Amino acid sequence: MRLGQSGHRLHLLARGAYNHLLVPVEDPVDAALSEHIELEHPVELLEPLLFLMSRALEKLTQLAHERALAIASVETRLVLADEQHSEHRGTVRPALPERDHRTLLKLIQLDLELHPPSAGVTAFTMHAQPARPRKVQQGLFAPQSPEAGRLEILLARLRKLVGEERVGSAELLDSHAPDAFRITALFPDTAQANPEAPSHRLQISALRMVRPPRAVHIVMSGPSPAMLMLDGKKLAVETYSGPWRTSGAWWSNMDWCREEWDVVLKEVQQRCLRLAYDPGANCWYLIGTYD
Repeated sequence: MRLGQSGHRLHLLARGAYNHLLVPVEDPVDAALSEHIELEHPVELLEPLLFLMSRALEKLTQLAHERALAIASVETRLVLADEQHSEHRGTVRPALPERDHRTLLKLIQLDLELHPPSAGVTAFTMHAQPARPRKVQQGLFAPQSPEAGRLEILLARLRKLVGEERVGSAELLDSHAPDAFRITALFPDTAQANPEAPSHRLQISALRMVRPPRAVHIVMSGPSPAMLMLDGKKLAVETYSGPWRTSGAWWSNMDWCREEWDVVLKEVQQRCLRLAYDPGANCWYLIGTYD
């Protein structure tokens, strides 16, 4: 080449193949997304604030869509117009990654209505965590399952009406107290079944609790029940198991003391019932039936 090394360098620059120090670095695909908006004046009403959040949330969902991802959670940080310039934080996590920004905006609205900020908002930042969307193969003749976004909005409205501690799934407590449970948050079961694990089909009997318990009359034969008065009929007891005596919480007002029996009635179609005896009230109750 007539221009020497300078010409070779210019040739590489024209082709875009010259090695230089400025190397572009791209963020990971699953990197968190963020959008920040400064406001000229404090916003105290929820409606104009949601209008601005809708624009920011639409940008976040569009960025996640360009990566073929959805939004798993959105954290909202509101800068309040008080002396300390404190922050009001809230996080919404749909049950499944969501692509519709209107659904996410509705969840944020219900969360702000349940936990309103204490002052006007001068700025806000939204951090979105992308995730892979759920893929479900629908059958031709299988019924369509409800959309996860609608179910999440319904649960958020229920939490607003009755309180957060009253919406969720029942979890049994490690206690001998009858019907002891607590309400926990609803989360999808992401555990995958092990295909190599051996499959065992067990026949399990379900105990359906009777609420409220029904008072019944029992005829005893010695220390065990022999006959049961149920629905105006005298039903003989064929076999029984029990009693199981439980008592506890004597230090509080929620103390209990009861005896429980499982009895099989002598019928054409045999039924197995769970009975309970309350010594304090001297009364028998039907508390459950086995399938």
